Parts: sequence; structure tokens; C-alpha cells
Amino acid sequence: MRGGAHTVELNLEPSEGATLFAEARYGPATERVPAFVEQVLGDGW
Repeated sequence: MRGGAHTVELNLEPSEGATLFAEARYGPATERVPAFVEQVLGDGW
């Protein structure tokens, strides 16, 4: 991606600004954050 950031909302449920994010992952942080970090480190995005 050039010239911008890929935005991800990691949250328990959608926030009021959920539509502002390119991607969303909802659920408990104890599940979502480790899975997200694993994906970022494994895939290199």
C-alpha cells in the first residue's frame, strides 16, 4: 500500500467510528489481539 495506513479496528464490538476502518475484528482482546499479532508477524501483511 502506498501513501497511507491500513486501519484495523480491534474491539469487543463495533464502535461509532467502525466505518472509518478498512478492516474490523471483533471479540475479546484475549482472543483477537494474539491472533492479529500472529497474522501480522506470520504473513508480513
